[in-house]
Amino acid sequence: MRRQKKKQECATKFWDQIARMRMPLMVVCILAFGASMIYAKYIQTSQYNDAITAREFYFSSDVLDGGVHEIPALDEDGTATLTFHLMNHEDQLRYSDVPITYEVTWEEEQKNTAETDHVESANGNEAGRLLQGTNLSEKIAAGEGKNGQTNDKTVTISGLEQGKTYTVTATATAPYTKTLSAIIRVQQKNEELQATVTDHGNYIEVTVWTADKAKKIRLINQAVGLIPDNTDSPMKDMLTVTDTSGESQSDLIDLKSNASHVFRFFKSDAEKNYKATVTTVTDHAEIDNAVTVEEVTNE
Repeated sequence: MRRQKKKQECATKFWDQIARMRMPLMVVCILAFGASMIYAKYIQTSQYNDAITAREFYFSSDVLDGGVHEIPALDEDGTATLTFHLMNHEDQLRYSDVPITYEVTWEEEQKNTAETDHVESANGNEAGRLLQGTNLSEKIAAGEGKNGQTNDKTVTISGLEQGKTYTVTATATAPYTKTLSAIIRVQQKNEELQATVTDHGNYIEVTVWTADKAKKIRLINQAVGLIPDNTDSPMKDMLTVTDTSGESQSDLIDLKSNASHVFRFFKSDAEKNYKATVTTVTDHAEIDNAVTVEEVTNE
């Protein structure tokens, strides 16, 4: 009996020791579990707060789209004026809800070097000074989505010279950074006939107009893969130019004085850019001028 009682006492001591060892371990596990739950809750809350405080940001332009645009030299001094819009939205539902600080620069392209010597704000301040436009988007409340909550700024650059090419850049500097740019080619001025190309992505429009004198013209397409709009009667017999077919010409077009006509071509390659050149025809009695459409290549 005495031996059995001693065994029971030893067993009791053993399980008491086990219990004393398990208690701190359980406390540590409980504390660790609680800490992990608190940390997970913190991460979740932090991510939620970041999502709540993230601001919508849009900065776009109707002209600075990365493409090449031709403009005529129509100013009285023989230069060209470029006008475009900077916008704080993609559409009426997607707009910036914070003010945007931006600056506009342009530089003339040269064969070996390019000098940046013009910087202008959207307010039309004089060139040659570093100026900055502010509050492009003003303060738009988030989530309202009402008409009138989007804002555009009109930028005008004057004094662009005939026959020259410029890179125009608009850079948003705050609250986020984004750069928009385009290449602007100024046509060599023809006093009596002008032609410009407007690129719409999948198609182009070639606008031809006269001044005070009526003109007989022919439209010539030399751009491979450019598809003429045959629903336009002067272009009804024009074909798509291929690598082996050579150029395609329109019917003879009579344009009255102070008149214009828009010719449409569809692009088989949306990445390509095109230009229109006016030339005087001297070897054909019935034609005054030719308007030639060509692909813009790296010169």
